[in-house]
Formats: sequence, C-alpha cells, structure tokens
Amino acid sequence: MSTKPLKDPDSASALSIDEAEKLRNFSRTPRPYVYDGGEVKQDRVSSIIETTRDPQWQSTQPSTDNSESGTEADDERRTFVKALPASTLRPRKGLKTGEKDEDSLLEPSQLDEEERRVQSWFLQRQASTRSHADKIEDVEEERAEQERVEKRRIAEFVRRTSEVALMGLILVCVLCGRGVLRTAWEWRRELISHILIIIGLVLAYPLKLSVVDTQVRHNQLWQRFRVPASFDPATVLYPPLLPVLVALSVAPTNPAVILPNIILGLASLPQRIFPRSSRLGRVNTVHWVVSIIPLVISQNTTWPFKDSPAMPYMLKCGPPEGLSPETLVSLYALHHALLQPLQYLTTTSLLVSELHLLSVALINLLLLATSPQAVILKACLWVGGIPLLVLCAHVVHWNVTLARVPKWKLRRPDHPCAERKSFAYAVSDLINLQRASGAFHEAPGSVTSDADEDEPATSSKGGLNGLLKLDTTIKTVASAIKGGAVSDNETRSAQQRKWIYAGFTYIIIVAIILGPVRDYVSNRALGGREPIGWALSYMFGQLPLIRSITESINLDTWIPLPNAAWTWSPSLSIPLHMDIIASDIGQANVRLLLIAYWIGVLLVGLLAVFSLTAYVEVDTRRKIFHGVMVAMLLPATFVDPCFCALALTLVLAVFLLLEVIRAGQVPPLGNAISRFVAPYVDGRDLRGPVVVSHIFLLIGCAVPLWFSLASMDQEGEPPWVDWQMRNNQRETAMIAGVVCVGMGDAAASLIGRRYGRRKWIWVGGKSLEGSAAFAVAVTFGLMAARMWQVLGGWNDYLTAWKALGSAGGLMGFGMEWGVALIKAVICACGASFMEAVLTGANDNVVVPVALWLLVKGVRL
Repeated sequence: MSTKPLKDPDSASALSIDEAEKLRNFSRTPRPYVYDGGEVKQDRVSSIIETTRDPQWQSTQPSTDNSESGTEADDERRTFVKALPASTLRPRKGLKTGEKDEDSLLEPSQLDEEERRVQSWFLQRQASTRSHADKIEDVEEERAEQERVEKRRIAEFVRRTSEVALMGLILVCVLCGRGVLRTAWEWRRELISHILIIIGLVLAYPLKLSVVDTQVRHNQLWQRFRVPASFDPATVLYPPLLPVLVALSVAPTNPAVILPNIILGLASLPQRIFPRSSRLGRVNTVHWVVSIIPLVISQNTTWPFKDSPAMPYMLKCGPPEGLSPETLVSLYALHHALLQPLQYLTTTSLLVSELHLLSVALINLLLLATSPQAVILKACLWVGGIPLLVLCAHVVHWNVTLARVPKWKLRRPDHPCAERKSFAYAVSDLINLQRASGAFHEAPGSVTSDADEDEPATSSKGGLNGLLKLDTTIKTVASAIKGGAVSDNETRSAQQRKWIYAGFTYIIIVAIILGPVRDYVSNRALGGREPIGWALSYMFGQLPLIRSITESINLDTWIPLPNAAWTWSPSLSIPLHMDIIASDIGQANVRLLLIAYWIGVLLVGLLAVFSLTAYVEVDTRRKIFHGVMVAMLLPATFVDPCFCALALTLVLAVFLLLEVIRAGQVPPLGNAISRFVAPYVDGRDLRGPVVVSHIFLLIGCAVPLWFSLASMDQEGEPPWVDWQMRNNQRETAMIAGVVCVGMGDAAASLIGRRYGRRKWIWVGGKSLEGSAAFAVAVTFGLMAARMWQVLGGWNDYLTAWKALGSAGGLMGFGMEWGVALIKAVICACGASFMEAVLTGANDNVVVPVALWLLVKGVRL
C-alpha cells in the first residue's frame, strides 16, 4: 500500500508509471478486509491532534460510496467502489485489532499518547517565531486541551470500573439462583483458583510493562500506572467469566459443565499478558499450563487440607457424565485451533472477545450437548459446517474473485457500442504495437507508452482513471483484430464458471444435509428414527387425514404416529391451563397453529417495513424486525419451548447458509439476498464481509432459551422422547433474550435518537433517556412474561393464586407481584447499564446473556 497522500485524479497523467501503479493498487485492493491490525488508527478527540497526524492516515479514509450489486466490479462509475467495503478507521463497538500486536496495546509509554501528541504540537508552535500574546494563547489552549484529555480519562476510568462492578453484581445474583450456591461450594477450589489466576495475571501485566518499558518519561514507578482513554477490559472480562457464570447457572442439573468452562475461560485470556518467550507459533506453553491449574487442583484434593479433603473431579463428575482429564487438558489446544478458522471465516466482522465467546460456545456444544435440541444444533454447526468449509471454501473464494473482475474486461463484442469501436480498438492496438517495438530502441527514461491490454483504451472522452501503464507485450495485427472473439470467449467462460461454482456449492449443501447431518441427527437425537419421517410425525402426526393415510399404506415404521388428539371443548377458565388445552387439541396441531401465527406476524411485519420505506428512516425500519421477534416468540415460547428452540436452531442454520451464499456471491441467490439486506445494514455489518445484524438478533433471542433448556429436565413419550418439559416447567428467563433485544434495544434506539439530550459522561453517544427507555421496556416485558406464565397455568401459577386466596387476600397477592416487580426492575437496570458501558462485544449477544443470568439469579 502506498504511503503517499492521494493526489488529484486530474493530475494523474503527470505521474510516473510506478507511482500510477501504486496509486491504483491503493485505491482498489483485491483483499479489502485483510488489514494489519496496527494500521487501524483511532480518531482523536480534538481537531488539534487531527492536524498533527501523519498525512498517510489522512489519505486512507474509506470511500463513502456504496455498491449496489454487492461486487467489487462496479467500477464503471466515476469512482471505484466496493460492494463489500473495508473496515472503517473507527468502527462501531470498539473494534480491536486482534491478537497480533496486543503486546504494545497497553504499554505505559502509550498510555499518555494523546497527551504527548498535544504537548508536542504546542511545543512546535512555541518554538516558532511568534509574539508574546500568541505564546500566552498557546499555553491556554494547551491547558484546555490537557484538561479535556484528563476529563476523558476520568470518564473512561469510571466507565470501566462500573463495568467490572456490574460483573461482580451479576456474579452475586448468579450465586443466589436455585441450587447454584451449593454447587459453587462443591467446586469452590476450582472457582477460587480461576478468579485468583485472572486477578493475578491482570495485576502483574502493568507491573511487568512498567519494569521493562524503556520509553517512560516519569521517574517514579507509581507515576507509570495510568488508565488510557482507549482501555477496554472486555478481553479479560467477558470470555473468561461469562462461560463460568453460565455454567454455574446450568450446573444444578448438569455439574459436569463447570470445570470445562473454567479451563476454557482461562484459555480465552489475551496472549499479551503472558511472556513472549514461551510462545511456540500460536501456542503459548505458559498459557497452556496456567489453563490446566484448576484441573490439577481438582484432582489433588488432599492439599492443603489432608484431614477433610474435597471430592476429586473423577468422583464428582468424571466419565461417563463428565469429560476425561485428557480431554480437559486438550481444551486449550482445541480452543486456539478453532480460533483460526473462525477468524478466516469472519475476518473483521467479529471482535476479539466475540471470537473467543463463539469458540467457547462451539466447544461446549461439541463436547457437552445431550438434549435432542442441542444435538440438532451441533449437527447443523459442526457436522454440517466442517464439510461445507472443507469442500466449498476454495470454490466460494474463486467465485468472489471472479465476481470482482470489472465488467468492462468481460464486455461482449456484439454490443452495438462495441461493434462501432472494434475498428478503432484494432487501430489503437496497432499503434501500441509500434510503440512497444520502438521502446526497445529508446532510452529507459524516454519511455512514454501508455498501452495496456488490461485497461480500457483512452480516448477523447477520457479513461476510467487516467492511469498509464507500459505494455511490453508484442502483438500482431491479427491478434488485435481477434480481440472481440477473445472477449466473447472470456465472457462465456466467466458465466459458465460462475454457474459451475454455484451448482457445485448447492450440490454439496444438499449432499451434506441429506448425508452426514441426517445420519447424525437420526442416531444421536432421535433414537435411530429417520429424521424426515420423524419430522412429519412431529408436525402432522395428529391430523386425522395424515394418520389415516399413514396407516392405510403401512408407513408406521417411517412415520411414527403419536396418540390421537382428544376432542377439545372450548371452555376457558382462569388460569387457562395451556398444557391441558394442548393435550386436547394435540401437541402437533398446536405446533401447526404456532407456525400459522408466525407466518401471519412475519407477513404483517414485512408489509409494514415495505410500506414505511418512503416515510421513515432505516433505523426505525430495522426496529420493526425487533418488534416482529417479540410478537412471534414472547407468547409462543411458553406454549412449546422445545419446538421454539428447534425452530430457532433451523432458522439460524438457514441464515448461516444464506450468508455464505450472499458473501460468496453465488448466483442466483447471492445478489438477490444482497439487495434485500442492503437497506438494513449498519456499521457493524460494514466491518467485514459478514452481515451480522440479523444473525446477532436471532442469537440474542435464542441463546437464553437454549441455556434455560440446558438447565431444566425434559421428558416425553415415544416418539417424542425428551421433547416436553418435565412437570410442565417454565421460567421467565426463557424469554430474556426476546425482551432484551426485541423491546429493550429497540426502545433505547428509538427514544435515544429522538429525545436523548443527556449523555453519559463517557464517549459512545449513549443517552440517559435511551438507557431509561431500555430499563422501562425490559421491565414491562419481564412482567408481561411473568403474567403470561401465571395466566397460562404453567408451573409457577399456583404461588400467585394461593397468595390471592390466602388470609391476606389482596395484600398477599400485591406483595407477591410487588416483589416480582422489584426483581424485574433490578434485572432491567442491570441490563440497561450493561448496554450503556459495553464496547468490547456485541450488545445483542452479551446483554441478553447478562439479563438471563440476572433473571435466573433473582428467581423471577
């Protein structure tokens, strides 16, 4: 990449050939997403520091033009544009540059970088010949700028301290959950070692840098400890702690998940806090040893209390319930090996913290999935994802490379314009041939040829970019005349290759679904039943017509029929006793009604989006999809949570497949999907090739439901074994993601954008009005879910009705709901504050998980 400032295009003809080539390569790169992390430069707070930047950074501002077709070949406009734009200099949500150069991210010599830039700029001004009044004015400006930097530093310190304190509050709430404190006490040695290791490494890191740093300006050691304005503790806060907190909430029904997540949490610590000398490639031996310390402590329980040793790991949850020690030792290697393909697939679309969280979640799914819903999700992501990556990665890459070829390079000669210019092109090629032949007889410095067969011919109307290139290829007149035929062949070949790549990709996808995914689901999730026949039974098995057809043609072995539905008498009562109604109507028929309801809500939402396109802004139209998710999932989740979890799993798999097709520009669906999602993308989608907004929205709604199912027992009669909740259990935490993403985030965005006047003291643009709207919306959503849980007659309805019929009467009933309201407010305020301070991870994923932990902990 060129380091010179971008010049005026009108003067491009005056450039040398080398400079022109460098300029062209700078303006259009074949890999717009592969940038070195060190080149991502953050914006400064003042215009003074902006003026002191190196000019090379001023020339790297990305173009604001957007491509319409989703390819990089749309360069027939006035400027070159990319359909998949490169990451911006300051992307949303605090983009980190990866694990390559973190060792210099928080060095003491860089903590005062902004202050040093300010001082150096003012020193340069004072050194110049200026009057006394101007120098006094410079001193005042310097003092004001330093105060502004210090104010930002204090605000950032308050923000990060609040973020850490909030995680501590969430930990306390988690320990208050049902059975969590007892389980945590059984695993106290491993949990304490986990916390102490993290605290010790974080405290030792600045001490190590303060001792070895050679660029410090302070003489006293204590003066080197400063909090930088860019400090973000997300990498040492969320990946190491969130998996452990989720494991503690799930552990009362499955204690085997605790120790693997403790080890994975330590394996997710940043590489920068470990010594460089212990690195062997991408593996840090010291980091690996540190990650297995909890396992060593769990295995050797006689130290330090020999008289009353704790129960060792093999007795608490060893095989077959838990993982073997050999597998636990290998978790570090598996985690860091998985990070590489995830980074390859997502490039800059995910932050470092999000990559670690995704890797930890996938490993948990791979090793600890037991319920049918989790096994099907595992089959979609692991059994289907790995073959798709191995077989189609290169094909999709070739298709993207071919799609980025400019259109004028493949222009057909039978176009009327091309027919008129064919003779002119032949003459131009003949002139270029003479110039190229004469170039061998001229001095090197006198070469002025501008011929280039790969560039459009220049004419009186002007070229595309005015860049000149020497063509030393000797051609004949016949080859120049046959250029049209060559172009025709290239066009046909390009189209044929695109469709060959597309056909191969679609065939592989279908083969993977019908092959390994189908077999794995049959053997591991459905007890040996054929998935297609089981799905027909699961959805249509209680329809009289389907039952009669199945029995008449003897398809009972392929479509296992459940018990016939009873006759339902439409009588309503308070509570509704939805479980009895579902049994009367038929569980399969209820699922059909849910699908019909979802289709109706989705059609209404799409109609609203398309009808409001000309009247409302993009952000408002995006929030309509949030409302659609609330309307679809809030009332339906309690009716059949296992079916909703399965539906979300299948929709996530479809979204990922469609995103592969869209990002790979696989015809004919690739461009159509790109045009559909283009009006609704935001800054996070422009960080890399993956459009993550709809995927994060779905994951934010689904993850709390999946976690709740993992923490609750399931049962069911054949052929639907483990597809019903035991004892008709439901919990408000199931819909925490729907309430958080669908109601809280939408309310914060809509209210904050229109009425937000008072900002938080730190940088980020979040307003107090938006955070308050988030808390109010989440409180309303949680209370509505709690009310629906009681009215529906699920497991907790007896508590509320007994309070109403007790001696206290309405007083007891009011106290019961008053306590529930206080709990909902606490959870909503915690989630709102998390959304306000969070920068190192996506709020549509981390905040729903935090809300689920809070709701689960306070037992709402």
